Amino acid sequence: MNYVFEWFKLGASSGRVVAGGHEEGNQTNQLTYVTKVIVDKNGTMFICDRDIMQVKRWFKDASHGEILIANISCWGLAIDNKETLYISDFEQHLVITWPGGQVVAGGNGEGHALNQLSEPNHIFVDQDQSVFVTDFHNNRVTKWPTGAKVGIVVAGGNGQGDDLNQLNGIKYSKIM
Repeated sequence: MNYVFEWFKLGASSGRVVAGGHEEGNQTNQLTYVTKVIVDKNGTMFICDRDIMQVKRWFKDASHGEILIANISCWGLAIDNKETLYISDFEQHLVITWPGGQVVAGGNGEGHALNQLSEPNHIFVDQDQSVFVTDFHNNRVTKWPTGAKVGIVVAGGNGQGDDLNQLNGIKYSKIM
């Protein structure tokens, strides 16, 4: 997808392009493969553009965005109640914050130990700034309380499968 579309109201049959809409590319007015878009309370969009390995910030009604982070294999984004942005990097197997670049989940290489992640993708941050991460290759969701060095398995973690204590295919699902 090389654009972000806005719908005006529930059931609308049309909307308008609010980001991108030009050819695919790595210019500040272009997008390539968007995996996540979030919007802050001011209407500013944060866009994870996976194929060009960038996180962009796109202010409301702007004709182009700006590159916040380059060279990151982002998949997921979240924002907390203090306006801190969280980004999952599925090649570095971690979740970082912006601004600051603090590692808040993973960061100890790829693996299955509780201080590691394996292709983290979707993330959610609760009101206490605990970070919940879908950990694709480990078939689990982990919770990382503020300052934690290890995650807590809150779902799955028992191999891939369809049993009640397993997860299967969490890469393309969302946690809310």
